[in-house]
Amino acid sequence: MTDKPTYSRWKKVNRNIVGGKPKASACHFFRFATVQIADKKHVLTLYAMHCKKGMNNKEIVERLVRESM
Repeated sequence: MTDKPTYSRWKKVNRNIVGGKPKASACHFFRFATVQIADKKHVLTLYAMHCKKGMNNKEIVERLVRESM
């Protein structure tokens, strides 16, 4: 998962913005999850998704696996 900081004033009402540990002077983030296959020289991204507020890790992993098949 990757967190991209946001300084949006809509962070309390926007379902696409999640909270987290402070980093880069921000406590709110856009979160993305990816599933990839990699070797020493190449990376192939099979699926990438946006994680919404309230999604748990089990739900995210299940969707990544299902969509990457």
